[in-house]
Amino acid sequence: MTSFDSYAKTLDSQINVVRKKFDSALYMNEELKMKQKDILERELEKVRTTFANMDKFARSQPDASVLIMKLQRYRHEIDQIEKDVSRIFPLENVNQTMQQTFETKKADQRTRLLEGHERIVETGNTLNQTHAVALETERIGETTLAELENQRRMIEGGITDIDKVDDEVDSIRSTLTSMGTRLFTDRGILIGIIVVLSLAIAFVIGWRWIRPLIEKKA
Repeated sequence: MTSFDSYAKTLDSQINVVRKKFDSALYMNEELKMKQKDILERELEKVRTTFANMDKFARSQPDASVLIMKLQRYRHEIDQIEKDVSRIFPLENVNQTMQQTFETKKADQRTRLLEGHERIVETGNTLNQTHAVALETERIGETTLAELENQRRMIEGGITDIDKVDDEVDSIRSTLTSMGTRLFTDRGILIGIIVVLSLAIAFVIGWRWIRPLIEKKA
């Protein structure tokens, strides 16, 4: 099977589909018929595309004249189908469809505009809430800074008190050191006095024992 025959087989199949859908549309009410019209338009577009590809292929072949003659039958059949389709869909129906399409698009556009407006309002509310949160955060920040400042002052006051305590401890330490030195000196003096007194007492006692012996010898 050549490529032209393959195109022809595909085109025959597509034309048969269009014919069947056209025949079924004849017995439909207006609403279903308009829906069927959209389907027919899509199927006809497939037919036109296949025919255009088939025509392009035929003109590129050595036997183009023969193939183009075969294409005439398909062209005539496609033209007839398009006439039949336009016959069962009068102009007023087309206008009605266009009007319905316009109204639908208009409604969709209005819906999108309303949705856009709602999003803008929601965005504005969100911005207001964000601004309120920012103000509250700023207020909390200021309060926190004030508390930190008070704590800093308290810490600085505590450091000053600690310095004073350190000075007092140093003073007490110096006093205790001085008192310890003085106590050690006084203790040394007291021990010296005790030693001197002990020696004096021993001398006196010894002298009282030795003196009679000296006097006897004399």
